[in-house]
Amino acid sequence: MRTFLHFLSDAACTLLNVASSAIAAGTVATIFTHRLRDGLLVALAAFLCAGAGFGYAMWRTYRPRRRPMFRSRRPWRLAFGARG
Repeated sequence: MRTFLHFLSDAACTLLNVASSAIAAGTVATIFTHRLRDGLLVALAAFLCAGAGFGYAMWRTYRPRRRPMFRSRRPWRLAFGARG
């Protein structure tokens, strides 16, 4: 449950960050081109790119990890006395 609540708060922050960066990029494009359509296209592209980047980062953070069934508690080098 705790991980789910952390995920929800991170998702909300991610959505806010993605939306604000897309709005900023669209505003800059509209100012430079003086066309609203170009600004909307740039904002959409920025939203998709930033959403993919942040989405990948969240997936890496909250993805389920498989643990091996017969895993040693100590690393291999320490278990067999190797030093290096």
